[in-house]
Parts: sequence; C-alpha cells; structure tokens
Amino acid sequence: FQTLRHSDLATDPYDQLAMVAHEAFHVYQDKMAPDKEVDDMLLLYYPVLSIQNNVGFAQEGSALADALRATSGDEFRRAAVRWLALRKDRRSALPPKAVQYEDGVEFTEGLAKYTEYRLFQVLEGQRPGPPMSWAQGFVGYADLAPQREQLIEMLVRHMSGAVNVNNDPYGTAPLRMRLYYSGMAMGVLLDRLSPDWHSRIFEPDSSLTSLLEQALKPSAADLRQAIEEARRGAGYADLVKNKTKLADDGKARAETAVKEIETGPGIGLIVDYSQLVAPKLGMGYTPFGITVVDGGRTIFTQVPIKVIFGKQGEVTQTVVTPLLRDTERKLVRFRLPRVATRVEVEKKLESTMANGGTAADLVLDLPGATIKAAKAQIRWSGDDLTIVMLEAATR
Repeated sequence: FQTLRHSDLATDPYDQLAMVAHEAFHVYQDKMAPDKEVDDMLLLYYPVLSIQNNVGFAQEGSALADALRATSGDEFRRAAVRWLALRKDRRSALPPKAVQYEDGVEFTEGLAKYTEYRLFQVLEGQRPGPPMSWAQGFVGYADLAPQREQLIEMLVRHMSGAVNVNNDPYGTAPLRMRLYYSGMAMGVLLDRLSPDWHSRIFEPDSSLTSLLEQALKPSAADLRQAIEEARRGAGYADLVKNKTKLADDGKARAETAVKEIETGPGIGLIVDYSQLVAPKLGMGYTPFGITVVDGGRTIFTQVPIKVIFGKQGEVTQTVVTPLLRDTERKLVRFRLPRVATRVEVEKKLESTMANGGTAADLVLDLPGATIKAAKAQIRWSGDDLTIVMLEAATR
C-alpha cells in the first residue's frame, strides 16, 4: 500500500472506450454467428505446457508484431508469411480439438480485441464531443498511435508468455489470453490483405487462419525458408530453454496440486460416478482456472465448481477450492474447508448412515459443498468421505 499512488486508481479513458467497443462487438457477434461460440471443454485436449507449441507461439507473436509495425509492403508480407509458416508448423503437432479451440477463441475474443485496435484507427483525427473533456487523462484523438502500440506490446508479451495471467503460468489462463491478441493482430493483417473479410468470417467453416492463408497464398518454398530462418534466429535457443523449464516446473506444480487435493489436511470429498451406466457430465467453471495434469486428470480452480451427472445427481461447491476431475477413474474430488470437522460432517450424515449408508433422493449440505443424488452409497475411508453415485430410475 505504501507504493500505491492516486494515479494507479484512475481509470484510463482510452481503455474505457476500448472496453465498450469490445463488449458491444460481442452482442453483434452473437447475433451474426450464434453457433460459432467456442466450447471451453476443448481446453481439456490442449497441451498447455508443450515446449514446441509455446516456442511457436512466442515466434508467432514476434512475426505478428513485425507485420503490424511494418512500414513497407514487402516488409509486411515477409512478416505475415513468416507468421503463417510458424503457425502451420506449430499446429501440425496439435490435436484437432486444440486447433478448434484456438480458432474459436480467436473468433470470439480475438475479434473483440481487434475492434479495440480498429477503434484507435478510426477515431484518430476526429474531434471529440465536449463531455470527453471531463474525463481525467483524456488528451484527444489527434494521435492514437501510442494506444495501438500498447496493444502490440501486449501482444508480444502475452504470446511470449511474459504475462502471468491469474498468477498461474502453468494453467490455461495465459493460453486463452494470448488468443485474444493473436486474433486481434490477424484481423489487422486481413484489413490489408483481404478487405472483404468482415462478412466472410461469420461463415460457419471460416477462421482467421484460413482467411489469411487464402489471402497470402505463399509458396511451399517461402514457408520452408521462413521456418528455417526462424529457427536460426537470435533467441531461438533461449526460447526452447525457457519453455522447457516452464514445462518441467508446470508438471511438478500440477503433481503437487494433485497431492494436496488427495492427501491434504482436513476432510476429502470424493464423488465416484463409475457405477453410472452412461453419465452425461456437465460442468460449471471458468476457462481461466484450469490445469491439465495429464490425459485423464484436470484441476479446476478460481471459482466454485459445479459438476452435473445428467439426471443422476450433481455436486456444487459453495466455496472456492481446487477440484480434481479424473475421467479414467470416473471421480471428482476436493477437500472441504479446514474448519469442517468430522463430527460436524457425521451429524449431517446421521439419517443416511442409519440406513446402511445407502440413500435415495439424497440432498446433502456439507461445509463447502452440496451433493444431490437420485441414489448413492456413502462410506468413509480414513479422512475421505466417498459418495458413490448409483444408477437409479429417474422421472
């Protein structure tokens, strides 16, 4: 607090204008293409800590920034072709669902971020209305190059991994945010290469990447040369080294988080849905709080999580605590708040346990969570309370 200044609390009027444009575009976007909304469950297939992918992303960010800052047509095209070559090479190692996720976020959030950049182009030189003079920090629209440059700088920082989003460098939050900026830059490139792209992007099968590839039409030799030059470039070895360390540290942190959920202090709650014939899982979560441990295990954080097992039941957290979903073992688990005692929990279970631990139409309010089940078996194993969802006829 000693270093907090009054200016740190002030709202930047240009940021406010950008936010209005960003959010207003989402309304228009939803009207034009309601079926192109991104599916955040695709994040579960994304190799967030892939060394090759993160190196490629950083190099893409540099190429996009070079294209946006280019002062000649030749310089612009070389940078744009370099970006496309890097993207095609990087994506060749990604699962199709990961590519689908990138395209989706670049469409939804990337285009909204693009409207911010575009706003600072169309407003430049305009005369502001008198009320704008009341906004602290507003100096007019004569020169908005600093605002555009700030967006370019953030593009480079996010795509290189220099920004620690949500204080989680190993989770999905940094990935999601970098797609805001890559989508922004791709829109600006398309303005120069294919002016009719604004309507085409709303077509069901179009993406920013496909539109740019159609506009650039590089030769195979051009793409190959761009990749070779990028890998010989200054800083490539350091990028690989840094992203290797990120992957190693991230894997270690994920395993530590799993251990804390499985064996940490207090009471562990396990909801086992392995006995359900065809569980239709639905989840409420934020895409900014996901850590993929491996192909079967994912940790969800940041907000209280809700997991729905079709008509058979649900578990809803009432406080924020890391939740582990294990699709191979078919269970979700987390720890109840440390203040929760076994005596308190067992009192909540009295009527159920008197029935031999089996209950129909279960509604269980525990400290930190609510569990509902059409039919369930409840048992203790050490400090873990396990609720086994059982198949039941539902109306």
